[in-house]
Amino acid sequence: MFMGIIASAVRDYKTDFARPEMACWMRQFDDPILRAGVLFQPIRGALFGFTFYPLREFVFGKKNGWLTI
Repeated sequence: MFMGIIASAVRDYKTDFARPEMACWMRQFDDPILRAGVLFQPIRGALFGFTFYPLREFVFGKKNGWLTI
């Protein structure tokens, strides 16, 4: 997270994302959806947890099992 903040400040992403050729692909930094994304991260983490918990023996129980993901 901290590297992303540093890269954003150093590379001036806010100006780059405002360019017309990037604006159709990337949201602006002041977009409310972008700010709300922080609130959705715990929900995303719980979803991953509920998904991988039943698969823990199959995926994480053997050597290199995580490669099957």
